[in-house]
Amino acid sequence: MDTIELPTRLHLHPERDERGWAGTFYDEREFPHRHFVQEFVSHSIYGTIRGMHYQVGKPQGKLIRVLSGQIMDVCVNVCRASPNFGDASYFFLDKLRMLWVPEGYAHGFYAYTDTDMQYLFTEYSDPKLARVLRWNDPTVDIEWETDNPILSARDREGLRLEEIEIL
Repeated sequence: MDTIELPTRLHLHPERDERGWAGTFYDEREFPHRHFVQEFVSHSIYGTIRGMHYQVGKPQGKLIRVLSGQIMDVCVNVCRASPNFGDASYFFLDKLRMLWVPEGYAHGFYAYTDTDMQYLFTEYSDPKLARVLRWNDPTVDIEWETDNPILSARDREGLRLEEIEIL
């Protein structure tokens, strides 16, 4: 994998009227070379960090949408062949902003509020292929909003950038 796409923040452009608003979340014409095979949802309480997750062997592209709440989303380039290997990108997301995370990135987020998320994946999730970059790896130096987040055991035990299995 010589080059990879950059993560891209997308905006819903809802139509508003006296009932509220409605808008398109996914339009195949915006992702002509992508096929989504799995949908995943999560609920995170305020102060949670989920990540930094990625998958080897069958890397996943992810279309991410906040259903309720607000997050700081972080993507880290884990493609060692890339000149941007190890670089982090930050995105603020709420229910009107989505994120396309292409293959080649570890992904995670910090929940500013109780948050519900929806993900569309380009590859099926496989626990045997799942990997975790350490959320607080000093080499990457992600600027999280907390030093004491709520974490899963899996996320606490993530590997440092120089230790990770790469794409």
